[in-house]
Amino acid sequence: MPPICQVRNAIYSLSMPQREIWREHQLYPDSAVHTISARSFITGPLDHILFERALASIWERHLALRLTPLILETGNEPTQIELAHNESLLTLHDLTQERDRYGAAERLCLALGQRVIPLKGGPTCRFDLIRIEADCHIWVMSYHHINMDAWANGILMRDTAVAYSAYLRGETPEFNEAPPFTEAVEADLVLESSTRYKKSHDYWTQLYRTLPERFVEAVPGVLSGRSPAATTLHRIDVDSSMIVALQRVARRLNTTSARLFIAAALILFHRLRDVSDLSFGMPVLNRKGARAKKTFGLFSLTTAPRVCIDSEAGIETLLARLDRAIRDAMRHHIYPLSCLHRELALTSTGVLQLFDLNISYEQVAFGELPFGVATAGVPQVLLNGVERTPVEIFVREYGDAERVEVDLDFSLGAFTQEEAGELTRHYETILHWLSKGGEGRLSMIPLISEKERAWLLDGVNERVCDYGEFIPVHRYFEVLAEREPLR
Repeated sequence: MPPICQVRNAIYSLSMPQREIWREHQLYPDSAVHTISARSFITGPLDHILFERALASIWERHLALRLTPLILETGNEPTQIELAHNESLLTLHDLTQERDRYGAAERLCLALGQRVIPLKGGPTCRFDLIRIEADCHIWVMSYHHINMDAWANGILMRDTAVAYSAYLRGETPEFNEAPPFTEAVEADLVLESSTRYKKSHDYWTQLYRTLPERFVEAVPGVLSGRSPAATTLHRIDVDSSMIVALQRVARRLNTTSARLFIAAALILFHRLRDVSDLSFGMPVLNRKGARAKKTFGLFSLTTAPRVCIDSEAGIETLLARLDRAIRDAMRHHIYPLSCLHRELALTSTGVLQLFDLNISYEQVAFGELPFGVATAGVPQVLLNGVERTPVEIFVREYGDAERVEVDLDFSLGAFTQEEAGELTRHYETILHWLSKGGEGRLSMIPLISEKERAWLLDGVNERVCDYGEFIPVHRYFEVLAEREPLR
């Protein structure tokens, strides 16, 4: 059961990004599709009581943590109510008596990352502390996307570390400024009546006056009376030598490493699904100015660049088109895609959104955090395992690009396990091609790895089979007749 909170006498409007998530949530009300979770390993002695006290102080510090959307009158748009103190912010799981403690912890983390957080008037966050050993814990943070994004999770982790360390010393925490989330809500209300908002609307309606090609034929489960499909995750750990090589190529081509990862995905589906007019979803941080970057809450929006791909051109042409498409999309990202989807009546055509591919590039800019004498590691994302789009690619850059992790999450309603594995291998092959300079036409990119090519050209052809004694064809038929004369 979720923790129960009392309601404070405060009501707020939803921000523009929150309304986007609310509209999507109506399609998946009993699903984990909007659950976002992360975990952090904490090594060293940890006081569970002080840890919960620190979380309670963060609950009071950040308004967005206490907000929950609710429809107060039938048929009206939702508003937000503020919840009073949550008496059970933290759930402790003690696995110290388990025979396979780390295996049990891994299974529990995956289950917590896939839980449903309903929007029924209760808190939209869950915190769990898994005790594996006396000096080893895992902190699991789960939220409904309507109240937070990845940037906000970083704010929460840093503030919790400050509060815990202060309480451990017997002091009162000293925080940096935390602007209220209501500022963002009020700014959105002003923005919606602006000329800029109307220009953004006009841009998107013009760009999508015709719909792009799709590379997935499957109808989303929610439109055919089924639950959202499960997903299968495939991970690529990009080694340091490839990171350096991609950075070098990016500088030569006057682009960024992030654009190369996006370009590789576009090439993949252009080549394998024969799609030349391709749109993709791209989350935008949407935090302009220092105050927004200090504010806990949901700011990110998704935009939808559209790119035409010429298979006979090279990577320079594709990157030029991609850069232009992203620049234009970023300039007009304030118009909500959910409004555009409704205006285009997409669901009547059997699709939920303008794209089958969503690509997220995230820079994890902070490292380990001190919790007194204990240390919390860099957070690791826990995917919810539920289809939101047929393909989602998450690229995470840690530190100063010392490590890059790529997660490819495929809907099992659109792809088989085997197809997902094959697409992942091809994507990695295209990244290798880019890291070596990306020379030649897109149509000539080798989609099989050097290992696979060697097996096909050498391994298969070098096989020796014993077919027995050679005999002429007519003699072979005589042998068969002698063996079975009645046939």
